[in-house]
Amino acid sequence: MRSLILVVCLVFGQLQGTLVQHLKKIDKKKDHSWENIDFVYMINLKHRPEKWVSSKEQLDPYKIRPYRFEAINGKFIPFKIVNSLGVSYQPWMSNEGQGRHFSLNGSVVEKVNVKGRNYFCEGMTKSALGCALSHLSILHDAYSVGYPLIWVMEDDIEVLRDPRLLPELIHRLDTLVGRKNWDLLYTDRDTKNRLGEYVPCTGYAWRPDYMPKTREEFGREKVVSQDFRKVRARFGNYSIIYNRSGVKKVLTFFQRYGIFHPIDIDMFMLDNLNAYTVTEDIVSTKIDAISDNQQSSEINRE
Repeated sequence: MRSLILVVCLVFGQLQGTLVQHLKKIDKKKDHSWENIDFVYMINLKHRPEKWVSSKEQLDPYKIRPYRFEAINGKFIPFKIVNSLGVSYQPWMSNEGQGRHFSLNGSVVEKVNVKGRNYFCEGMTKSALGCALSHLSILHDAYSVGYPLIWVMEDDIEVLRDPRLLPELIHRLDTLVGRKNWDLLYTDRDTKNRLGEYVPCTGYAWRPDYMPKTREEFGREKVVSQDFRKVRARFGNYSIIYNRSGVKKVLTFFQRYGIFHPIDIDMFMLDNLNAYTVTEDIVSTKIDAISDNQQSSEINRE
């Protein structure tokens, strides 16, 4: 136990304290493991109980009992906190793009070029910021506790095939590439539009403070077996199995660079993130699900 605490302190001891202090602590009372997965989490907003019920009912037949993480509602994030989480522009950064700046009077989209001003991407909402903090709170909890393998779902899932396939698929991926050589396993191929058509990611999204070395690889995918694809980027964090290495990589990136895009876009800034998807959807997202991330750009003036 001492060695685990030491590792956690070494990894996160010199971080920008701002991000960690605004993550939500998790007080878990029950065992939420399943098969070879050490802990199963589901993110659900307090005012969306119907989504939790729908998702839970789909998982119950397979004895999957996720821990309900009450999502951080971006609508209520105070102004001071919002402006401690984005990217504070400095002269050495790129200023080729537009960004959104939140102020007490609302938010504006402008060229990113004011020294010391806090920016997010042009399309960022406070709801998407709350979503990012929710995911990062879970990853921080999982890493601190020491879980080797976790499953994180959002509350708009749709079970399309038997989830009991997943333990064997994890074993196959371990055998195929080695446990140390994969970070994330998505339980669906890609995000979908309202017609149910896959929407692949075809390019990287600009950040003023960070440019991936492998940005020319965005949009590439490689079928590595009949079960798996390796992807350089994709949209949607509806259902992901994280290896401990992936948890560490994602946390370290955000704690060093902060949040700029919605989390599903930002996390693929990492050049060394080994992400895989299944070739046939198992747990995906409902194509008609109402997104809570497109709402709320207003400011809590506290």
